[in-house]
Amino acid sequence: MYQTSTRSGNLNSTDLVNGLRLLLADQYTASDGRWTQDALLNFIDRGHKRVVRDVRFPDCRITFPTVQGSQLYPVPLMLVTDAVYVAGQLAVPTDIPTLEGRQINYYDQRGDGTTTAGPYSDAPLGTAGQNAPLWAVQEPLSYPVNGGWSTPAWSGIGGGGQAPDAQPWDINSRPRYYWRSGYIGFVPAPANVVTVCIDGVRQPDTVDALDLTLTTPDNFQDAVIWAALALAKYADDGQRADAQRQVAEQNYEREKRKLLTWRFGDYQGQQRNGPKPQMLRRTGRILNKRGHCW
Repeated sequence: MYQTSTRSGNLNSTDLVNGLRLLLADQYTASDGRWTQDALLNFIDRGHKRVVRDVRFPDCRITFPTVQGSQLYPVPLMLVTDAVYVAGQLAVPTDIPTLEGRQINYYDQRGDGTTTAGPYSDAPLGTAGQNAPLWAVQEPLSYPVNGGWSTPAWSGIGGGGQAPDAQPWDINSRPRYYWRSGYIGFVPAPANVVTVCIDGVRQPDTVDALDLTLTTPDNFQDAVIWAALALAKYADDGQRADAQRQVAEQNYEREKRKLLTWRFGDYQGQQRNGPKPQMLRRTGRILNKRGHCW
């Protein structure tokens, strides 16, 4: 007995469970059946997360308000981060080792003995300012943040220009963001209440009930079912389970390749996806991704 659901152009958990039961040749009723609904939903959930992680789709947009002076904010697990905007201002990606210059053996300790970072700073506990990294004593600022040496006059009103991201934090640097486990941090911390907008690909929500509408389009159905079937056959103790699991894995890889071709081909209009060097048209120089001239 298979339950029905209303389709909306996206995957539905009931349809996925029904499709998985068909391949398992497992007719389910309330009193019998090889697999329970909860077990199959678990396989579907793990298979769905695997497909989204491998194909890096669908795109999403996460928004939330800042808190005055707060540096860290909880965010769902992001598999891909395309861009981060704070009050519409594009933030530059970084990480803690880069902010402190550890990756170039700089080990920043330019703190002058004062700190205005505020009570909600992500600075190391006990930071008093003296000999601390500059990012740890950076005072919160209102966004959008103006000024900075990376905003040359020739780039027009509001600046723009290059934003090198390989050097340690400097007081006049453009705003940066970094990841700390399930949190995103900003330097400088926002001193006002504005909207943060994150574009990218997030890990999908857990599939734990029937008739859930997923965010993934329905052309992902075969890949999700084959990924779930591989898990089910791994858990099976039948004589042919290992061979059937290998077949399921092979079919999953085939469906994944189809989705990747669609994702980076037809869906994006066959555009180039390799590295794109940035050209400074004023001087004719070409920059690599770290902002250094070739």
